Amino acid sequence: MRRTSSLHTTRKSTRCRTSSAGKIDAISSDANAKLDAVTGDITGRFDKISADLEEKTAGANSVAENLKSAYDEKINAMQDELGGKIDTVSADANAKLDAVTGDITGRFDKISADLEEKTAGANSVAENLKSAYDEKISAMQNELGGKLEGVRDELVTKSDNIESGLGGRLDAISA
Repeated sequence: MRRTSSLHTTRKSTRCRTSSAGKIDAISSDANAKLDAVTGDITGRFDKISADLEEKTAGANSVAENLKSAYDEKINAMQDELGGKIDTVSADANAKLDAVTGDITGRFDKISADLEEKTAGANSVAENLKSAYDEKISAMQNELGGKLEGVRDELVTKSDNIESGLGGRLDAISA
């Protein structure tokens, strides 16, 4: 009689643990999926910003090259016409072109640095979020494990009490 009762209690306890573990695994899986989605979304956005930045940089470089080519053509034509005065104009044009190019380069360097800083911040947020979910899931697992142990102990005690009560009655009946 005792074996059947203990076996029955063990099966119920195992089913409860399996069910709780499944729920915890589902919660963990859901949290990881959400974290992966957030990380993927952030990564996608920064990849797009980076691609846009590269495209704009290439466009700005192309404009700068076109400006330089145009200035060079005009300078050559003016040198043919004006001789020595062109050297002064050429130096001025190159200085302005260098200033524009330097300004554009400086702005893109700042945008790039800001982008790297924001990417690092987003990665930190994603890691903190994952860590918080992991801590919460671990706490839930510990709490559920403790509750399952308490229920199992209570069921074993009740089963033992029922078994000893039935044993006492059977002894009384057979006497």
